[in-house]
Amino acid sequence: MNANDVLIDLLEDNRRRLLRLLNTLSDECLMWKPEADANSITVTIWHMARIFDVFLTQQAKGCISEEECWFRHSWAEQTGYDPRGIGQNGWGMLTGYTQEEVDAMPQLTRGILSIIRGNGGHRPPTSLLSGGLRPPSAPTY
Repeated sequence: MNANDVLIDLLEDNRRRLLRLLNTLSDECLMWKPEADANSITVTIWHMARIFDVFLTQQAKGCISEEECWFRHSWAEQTGYDPRGIGQNGWGMLTGYTQEEVDAMPQLTRGILSIIRGNGGHRPPTSLLSGGLRPPSAPTY
């Protein structure tokens, strides 16, 4: 097992645990914010997923934004939300958003999350780790 395999296993385990937890929470709980300018659980989950999606697609693989899971699997179309050009470096992953930009994000209810996690069998951004992310000269552990 190499370092890439260990990372994939860790991310997949975390994804499975998160999905189990999400199945126990109501939309009200997922959308709850401790104060007006705080992020809800769903916004935080979306933020983490976008970081992986943008980083692995654009930085690690050197692909264009259209290759991100958010666009490739039509999640942007299904939610009506295109985050490109927003926030730090225009990456659209919540970092550097104004409160108005956060408020403009779609309400990620359990229904929307189920579309994202089950859209035609497409896996979340951790699936980008498989199939050659590690450069040939990188050591295996």
